Amino acid sequence: MLSNKKSRDGKRLRGHVKRAHSQSNLTSLSKASLFDILDRNTYYPIFTCLCNFLAIGDVVTLTRTCKKFSDLYQYLLPIQWDVDQRLRRFVRDPRRFRSQMAKHNALISGSFVLQYFARVTYEASDLDVFIHIDDDIESFGNYLTSVEGYNHVETKGTERYAAAGVTKVWTSKRQNVGSSESKVQLITTLCQPILAILKGFYSTVIINFMTWNKAYSIFPLPTFCQLKGYLLTELDDYHAGLVAKYSRRGWKIQDIMWPEERNVNHPIQSFRRVGDKYTWVIPFDTRNVEWSKRPDWVLEHACFTMDTDQILDDLYAPDEGWPLTRIIRHYSINARSFYGASLKYEYLLVPGDMIGFLGHRVDRTTLMELRKLDPATRPLNYDSLMENGFGLYDQLHRFDPPEGWTYWDEELLKWYSAWMETEAAKDLLE
Repeated sequence: MLSNKKSRDGKRLRGHVKRAHSQSNLTSLSKASLFDILDRNTYYPIFTCLCNFLAIGDVVTLTRTCKKFSDLYQYLLPIQWDVDQRLRRFVRDPRRFRSQMAKHNALISGSFVLQYFARVTYEASDLDVFIHIDDDIESFGNYLTSVEGYNHVETKGTERYAAAGVTKVWTSKRQNVGSSESKVQLITTLCQPILAILKGFYSTVIINFMTWNKAYSIFPLPTFCQLKGYLLTELDDYHAGLVAKYSRRGWKIQDIMWPEERNVNHPIQSFRRVGDKYTWVIPFDTRNVEWSKRPDWVLEHACFTMDTDQILDDLYAPDEGWPLTRIIRHYSINARSFYGASLKYEYLLVPGDMIGFLGHRVDRTTLMELRKLDPATRPLNYDSLMENGFGLYDQLHRFDPPEGWTYWDEELLKWYSAWMETEAAKDLLE
């Protein structure tokens, strides 16, 4: 159901089996065990076709059965999850395209990334690229036109994603050989693209994205092992149509978890971080790709919370004879941008204690940097900054740090760990 590719692979598999029977130097397949058939050195064509049918959960299970299969996932990564092969549906030079992504710190999201992780193809799908409004969308669009042969067909705003910070969608199309057409949408955001994705999408099924060098799935266990998703917004008529589309593609989408589904291994947790133990991360081959100046750990320390207090309790009102849980519920993701004068990059953190803890340290390091400046280069409001000592970024938003200004981003990772330890200690006391 997830792909027509499966039936084609089945025909190939039968063909490989037939040919294998005709080769007398091979062990008779009628006597071969699954263990034998999955020997990629002896039955490689059959091994490859069988692996095309294995879901990621099956692959992981096989890696845990014996030493022979322990490296199966790592072996299949560059074959089954080849990002450049996937991108060739839309661009002629995938690595140059990924270099553009690195230059603009762009993210790919939407159904393309879902297809990549699930190893399926939806013929009518397009490529959605999220770019911050300050990262020059016109430059990216000109690249698509001049290098990849696309034609810019329209630019329009969108009210649907206004709450998530999406400002406009730049649509480009290209006619391919035959009658097929490729479409790329450059989506500009006022906030960080990762924040627009986390807060703007309607289901956990599609919270997946790519950078220039990695792919991330935030809810991989339910999405790819259980083929299940959960709502992240109210189910109005518009979103009901989208949910129906993914139901037809094979996913069961419910509003929130049943009580028995809650466990420590489920990715729906009250506190999450991109790149944490619940995230499925696939690294890409970066040869001949120009690297981003922003380190991976900036994105991989994007934090958010979920209102996991939402529980379907299955309670009934016996007098009325109807369930108390008729209302369709949904989870909400909460996060906000965080920045400071002593930080080179913008981060995604959780409002409240986390931002209070880290913000205090950012303000203190900012004061240190201000104090080190030559009096002639200090900002005009220097005296009031030193007197107030907090909320300094808003008061320094027009200040351009001079040469020699020290940025404390790498220390932020240590402060993050310190905050996590503090929170863990609080939990022990409760």
